[in-house]
Amino acid sequence: FYDRFSDIEVEPSVLYQSFAGDGRSTADLNLKVRKLHRSDYYWAGISLRSLVDQDFKPLSVSPMIGIKKSNFYVAYGYQVNINEVFDASNAAGSHMITLGIDFGCRQSKCGCTY
Repeated sequence: FYDRFSDIEVEPSVLYQSFAGDGRSTADLNLKVRKLHRSDYYWAGISLRSLVDQDFKPLSVSPMIGIKKSNFYVAYGYQVNINEVFDASNAAGSHMITLGIDFGCRQSKCGCTY
């Protein structure tokens, strides 16, 4: 979502997964906010993973931040488990670092991406 008079964009999304083996299902509820600056942008977001088949019981929360500068991307996220299952090897949470680069980007011929 964006307002043509603002340089802020809001991007909600949902990921639903169903596991055929044991019938479990999970959902990731995500929210990302972008601050545009010319062709670059800065963003911050949060993701909440829940068990759908157990009344959306929360499993983890992940705050994230990132930047796109020219053709380069850098992002950092931190996943914290918030359920009662304690994993001693992962007690402090998980750090996630993303590095990216666009190679030979060109404008898509699909009108919906302009």
